Amino acid sequence: MGAVTTARGLAGFYRDLVAGRILRAETLDDATRGRVSGPDRVLLIDSAFGLGYMRPSMTFLTPAGGAESAFGHTGMGGSLGLGDVEHGLGMAYTMNKMAGAVSGSFRAYRLAEAVYASLHAR
Repeated sequence: MGAVTTARGLAGFYRDLVAGRILRAETLDDATRGRVSGPDRVLLIDSAFGLGYMRPSMTFLTPAGGAESAFGHTGMGGSLGLGDVEHGLGMAYTMNKMAGAVSGSFRAYRLAEAVYASLHAR
């Protein structure tokens, strides 16, 4: 699947997903449970997936605060959509100019890292 969206739209999707407005909590829990992990034959680094959602791995870099609870997906060029039910978090990063990254980017990771740090600073 592909998506064309704004960061606000993508973050809103994950916000509503985490809040239970799109899927029941039990359904989301089942969909985000890790199903497969290991070497990705396309990206050539380790990846992990639930049912349609990436789980923390080398292809979905996630700060320590979300290492067990985050789910989402990276996008071509460096974008990121991330949800975390445990932390009540829905966030996204998109950019005007695609980066060279095939899956995620350090810019997106650093943004997620700052968001998780702000959650723990409360």
